[in-house]
Amino acid sequence: LSALLVYGWQQIDPWSALAALQLKPELGFSLQQGWRWFTPGWLHFSGSHLVFNLIWVWYLLGPLELKLGRIVAVSLTLLVLFFSNLAQWLMVDVNFGGMSGLVYGLFGFYWICGLLKPNWGLQISNGLIGFMLIWLVIGFFDLLWISMANWAHLAGLLAGILCAVLLVTASKALTVQR
Repeated sequence: LSALLVYGWQQIDPWSALAALQLKPELGFSLQQGWRWFTPGWLHFSGSHLVFNLIWVWYLLGPLELKLGRIVAVSLTLLVLFFSNLAQWLMVDVNFGGMSGLVYGLFGFYWICGLLKPNWGLQISNGLIGFMLIWLVIGFFDLLWISMANWAHLAGLLAGILCAVLLVTASKALTVQR
């Protein structure tokens, strides 16, 4: 819902939406206005971009929250958004937006959890794994008609994979201690 509201705001007054939600290079790593490390995920520059990302987030985040709980879902979301936005800012600039970094983070989380902890029920098909990885590579070669936040995608994927490894490892350690 919040992404839809932000998109509506962007349609009415795009400059104020960007001013409020875009990363600011002059703030650097300052904690001042720290929300900006997360808010580029709510900026979308076309209706199709928004719908595409919302469908993926709905498809992946909803079941994850039901199976592992809200704390895991929110924590994963914030970590992935932070690292994907940070990477895109460091490697390119502040002119980006969208939840694709989160989508790739959720994809990486599912991929690793499906391999290491299949009883959690977070599997993703081999065909979808192939599609997402090919799409990631195509983005870096700039073969598409659209500009993509490739570094956000890659960092999101790596953050999701790392979060999955850490959570699976922690769950195994807790199981052993019981």
